Amino acid sequence: MPTIKFTEAVVRGLTSNGKARVEYRDTDVPDLLLRVTRNGVKSFSVFRKQRGMGSAIRVTLDNWPRLSVHEARQRARTAAASLGQGVNPNEEIRAAAARKTAEAARNEITLRIAMQEYFKVQSLRPGTELSYRRDLQKTFGRWLDQPLVMLAPADVKAAHKRRSSESRTRADGALRALKAIRTYASAQHDLPLPAITGRTVRFNGTPTRTTRLAGDRVAWIRKVRALPDSDRRGGTSTQRDALLVLLSTGLRLREVCHLRWDEVDHAAGILTIGVDRHKGKRGFVLPLPPRAAAIINARHSTREEGEKFVFPGGHKGKALDRIARGTFALIGIKCTAHDLRREAATAAAIRLPLAFVRQLLGHAAKAGNVTEGYIQPSNDELREAFTQVEDALYAGVEIAPSSKPARTRRLVKATKVAKATKPTEKRALH
Repeated sequence: MPTIKFTEAVVRGLTSNGKARVEYRDTDVPDLLLRVTRNGVKSFSVFRKQRGMGSAIRVTLDNWPRLSVHEARQRARTAAASLGQGVNPNEEIRAAAARKTAEAARNEITLRIAMQEYFKVQSLRPGTELSYRRDLQKTFGRWLDQPLVMLAPADVKAAHKRRSSESRTRADGALRALKAIRTYASAQHDLPLPAITGRTVRFNGTPTRTTRLAGDRVAWIRKVRALPDSDRRGGTSTQRDALLVLLSTGLRLREVCHLRWDEVDHAAGILTIGVDRHKGKRGFVLPLPPRAAAIINARHSTREEGEKFVFPGGHKGKALDRIARGTFALIGIKCTAHDLRREAATAAAIRLPLAFVRQLLGHAAKAGNVTEGYIQPSNDELREAFTQVEDALYAGVEIAPSSKPARTRRLVKATKVAKATKPTEKRALH
């Protein structure tokens, strides 16, 4: 191998002499080699043994003239020193290239891409996914097609503040969705994303609503029952029935509005809310109290052939989507669908054990509550209990309750016996 002193002029004039490739060694830095190919490509490299290894290792530096002779000598000394210490520079080069590739890939992960991936793996309910999309578009729309790593905490804070001036609840919804997507993307793609909540951005902390019918219950039921009949799909009669079932069962609005006939067991008198439609993703069975059962049975007897939903919407094949503002205006008493759920829950909590109330609302038992694990009521026992709740909700509306369960009669009788014996007990003590 020819040994010469590398200079810019000398390197410029070197050729392969017609061979496929020829290597030259530098006199100043003996570990520095210059390979010249038949096509005139000239590349610098270091070729020497690594400490602790048997064979020599080639470390390619770069091509001339992109890498000058002076720079090649500096890098050759550094590479040779690393090899002398038992460190292979090629591994460092590959690691650096991998980091560069990963960084480029991370920069391609936009908020929109991360959002789509998150929705695919999370299997959110359609309503929740739609809410997330709307909130993110409205609050962080300008960053949807930018790299997720470019969305700084300061930007999040400013966008959240702007959206809060319009709707504090929806601003918190967008922030909650963004936080979930960032957490997923950070773990999935190893993105270096700083925290956005805590000291940087704070949730508005929308207070929990506590409204219910309370003193307006009797008037509200009478107003709803007086809503006019309508032959139109999704009209006032359909909405009237949905509202009354909401009150009797304590179900959520979407659970009632999207109720399908295949979820109704008429013989057993129960509803089965599937995992795909239940907010808690567990699904549950709800025995129907008499008034709710009567409404659903009446709708079943008059349903159109092939109708899928118990409460059909305005378009064929679609479920009732919501209770119209005009319907609420006809009722004339301020009340939301979730107010009815709170009304039913309150009436149940006054009369039933907590385990029964959880069953009515479709809530999971508290983790670690061993006692509740032993409470396993049958559907008939639940229906009897829920009938007491429905009777209480309709108290003052009807002359007599729909039914008086045997358990209630026994409790009343026992109470009368206890009252009759109390004076005797007092006289005996004296």
